[in-house]
Amino acid sequence: MVLDLKKDMKKVNEKLEDTVKKVDKKFNEFIKKGLKDIKPHKVFK
Repeated sequence: MVLDLKKDMKKVNEKLEDTVKKVDKKFNEFIKKGLKDIKPHKVFK
């Protein structure tokens, strides 16, 4: 019973990590794209 719970928790943790990685990747791409769209020299002039 306890062993099953640990296995389930491991699966849940792996799914969470997977989701976090996917979200992280999308977020990073979004930021990079955003930074390309914003021209720095326009901001600082």
